[in-house]
Amino acid sequence: MIVTVEETGFRLVTQADHARLAAEMLRLCVNSELVDHPRRALLLDAVARHDDGWWEADAAPRVDPASGAPLDFRAVAPPRREEIWRAGVERHAARAPHTAALAAAHALRLARRSGSGLVTPAFAEELAARRDELVASSGLTPSELDQDLRWLTLADALSLAAATGDASFLEDTRLEGRVTSAPDATTLELAPFPLAGTTRFDLAARRIERRPYPTDRDLGAALTHARWTRWPVRVTPPPPSTPA
Repeated sequence: MIVTVEETGFRLVTQADHARLAAEMLRLCVNSELVDHPRRALLLDAVARHDDGWWEADAAPRVDPASGAPLDFRAVAPPRREEIWRAGVERHAARAPHTAALAAAHALRLARRSGSGLVTPAFAEELAARRDELVASSGLTPSELDQDLRWLTLADALSLAAATGDASFLEDTRLEGRVTSAPDATTLELAPFPLAGTTRFDLAARRIERRPYPTDRDLGAALTHARWTRWPVRVTPPPPSTPA
């Protein structure tokens, strides 16, 4: 679950909805390499499904025991994260090995970040071996997987910046970005601008009261009664600079 702290509440977005937003953003990118990508349909489908391992976790979100707030995906402990990432890979391994291989490569990239501590070294080795098996069964070459991973990395970063209001997710891209969060929308300014023009997306979200939740059950009850809303995300170039 992606948890954003607002003035009076928590805004919660599932990983599956974040992934769908990532695919929608990537679909509108005008880079010629992407427009003419030989696996464009497969790539967009894989981006939309790359976080499907979070389905069960997001259906029954947990409370951060230290704060009582909903547990954000960045705070999930390594054993649970390994379960989630393994599920995300295996969920599509038989149906769509390209999707599964890309999900494994994405997870491995995150796991291998210096000092991240997201997973154990043993799991990273397991993930690398499974990625290689899936690459072979999908018919991809390692270089083609790397090419597709670059696009997934970009789309994932754009969507996470929009969902969280945190521009630091753009650090692994070649874009400069600024995120402005208002009470009713998020604006993501990007340069160089990757889309055809200013675009509005809608991100599914729920809001609950900002307070400590004693147990996972209390959090679940609050979410049961929370109304689904469409959170507007506006993606635009930065405003023109004013001459000195």
